[in-house]
Amino acid sequence: MKRSSIIWIIIAVIVVIGAIVYFSGSNSGTTTPPPPATSTAPAAPATPAPAEPAAPATPAAPAEPTTPAPAEPTTPAPAEPATPAPATPETPAAPATPPATTP
Repeated sequence: MKRSSIIWIIIAVIVVIGAIVYFSGSNSGTTTPPPPATSTAPAAPATPAPAEPAAPATPAAPAEPTTPAPAEPTTPAPAEPATPAPATPETPAAPATPPATTP
């Protein structure tokens, strides 16, 4: 393959990757909302709504007394005595070659 064709392939790959990154941005597919509609007619003057008469306060019903449930006695679990792991004596290293046996 000629050197110039390799360069063109590299350029094409870079362009394709750039296009993918450009078009898959976080705001792709979103549109800007249209501007709010403006009316040419003059706005009507704001008139305050008539206030509603306040309702008479009704006394709240007395709350029923509640008694707390008796707490159940809890006993702590007995602690298990910590036993140290038995120490294992180190075994001597095995010889690299098995001892020769004579028949």
